[in-house]
Amino acid sequence: MTNHLTLGPGALAEYQEWLNIIKQRIVSVRMRMRMRMALSANRELILFYWELGAMIAYKQAQSRWGGKLIAQLSADLHKAFPDIKGLSASNLKYCLRFFQFYSSPQGIPGPDTATLPFGQQPVDQLPWGHNIQIFTKCRSVAVKPPERLPVRYKARELEIHHD
Repeated sequence: MTNHLTLGPGALAEYQEWLNIIKQRIVSVRMRMRMRMALSANRELILFYWELGAMIAYKQAQSRWGGKLIAQLSADLHKAFPDIKGLSASNLKYCLRFFQFYSSPQGIPGPDTATLPFGQQPVDQLPWGHNIQIFTKCRSVAVKPPERLPVRYKARELEIHHD
């Protein structure tokens, strides 16, 4: 550390203490910012997967493109966006199942997916892997795990807790 101050021993100790408080505050703010960014990114990803599932469901219901739609869509998306993960055929099927699990039983909505059955609830705050555990293991929304499920659970533990 370059010393620009000329301080006596008592003042130097006081400065060091004050400096440490500022450093701790920076670390704290930085951690909160990272957490908020991660939560925001997760929410956007979950909402995107919901939208993608709705778009696939709508297209499957409205067109006669056959059973290979998801495989073709995955190949085309991967070709267009080779650096983006999450566009595999299996993940696109999860997106469809995710949408079907949480969508209303009144049928397939139109391509406008602005109305979501969730928001500021655990479904859009949990990581994607946790959501997959929920909608692949539960038969319906009525038997989903409790709303206040701690986020600290890993997907493996989540499977054990809701069986």
